[in-house]
Amino acid sequence: MHIRSAISLSANLVEIISGTMVMINFFQKRQKILPYKIYNSQEVAALLGIERVAVVKMIHDGRLQGTMIKKNYAIVGQRVIDFLSEKKAD
Repeated sequence: MHIRSAISLSANLVEIISGTMVMINFFQKRQKILPYKIYNSQEVAALLGIERVAVVKMIHDGRLQGTMIKKNYAIVGQRVIDFLSEKKAD
């Protein structure tokens, strides 16, 4: 039972740390996100200072809203702003 708790705690810490790193990377770069612009996953990754795969994972996990168009995700800038606001509030 203690091993499961430790694994769960480790997973939660990784989630918190990765969210914190996203915020730090974003605020260090101070790039402006346009609320009505449509970004692809690579652009969002660059804005957040993370890998594209991490953006796709956030979309799959439901933490970031995106729509698959052809072979890439389209993400409205306001959704990225919302994501960052939620991370800041946590």
